[in-house]
Amino acid sequence: MNWLIEKRTLIIVICALLPTAIVGFIACHQTSKIIKSSEKLSHSQQVHDELDDILSLCKDVETGGRGFALTGKDEFLQPYFNATSELDKHFRHLSQLTRNNSNMQEKLIALDASVDKKIEQVEKLVLTRKQKGFEAAGQLVSTGTGRKIMENIRRQVKEMDDEEDRFMQTISGQSEDSNAQTLRVSTILAVFALALIGCNVFFARLPD
Repeated sequence: MNWLIEKRTLIIVICALLPTAIVGFIACHQTSKIIKSSEKLSHSQQVHDELDDILSLCKDVETGGRGFALTGKDEFLQPYFNATSELDKHFRHLSQLTRNNSNMQEKLIALDASVDKKIEQVEKLVLTRKQKGFEAAGQLVSTGTGRKIMENIRRQVKEMDDEEDRFMQTISGQSEDSNAQTLRVSTILAVFALALIGCNVFFARLPD
């Protein structure tokens, strides 16, 4: 009879510990998923940062060109020179970050082409100011070509930002759903484990 009681107790203990082990496994698995989600969100934030930097540098290109067109002083070109030397680095990094997203790669190529147009437009403005003077440079600015190029660059950057935002929202939503599901399963298993432990205590106190 004693061996039957011991066997029964052992079975109950095993059944009580099994849900706890499952909860532990789920917790480890969920932690791994959270880490991966965090890495994706961090990656997405880097894309946003690079896009912001590219747009800011394009503004510096424009500022430098306009400053020189107004004054004819070389020191106003410094933002232009600084920006053009930095843009390639940011485009390379952004290309690496989006290498697994064909749609973003296509948008990046289009953005790169627009930025090249902006640099060419500012170079033409600077050359005109140097060779033909203030009035000729002013006439070139009045055509609105530079403004249209900048508007297009802003639009392209916003489209890429919006796409990355949608990706971040998808990852966040998946993470929240996964966390909620894990919490429900863990709660059920924890309650089941406590119930089995209670049964174990109850039967252990029964007379032989």
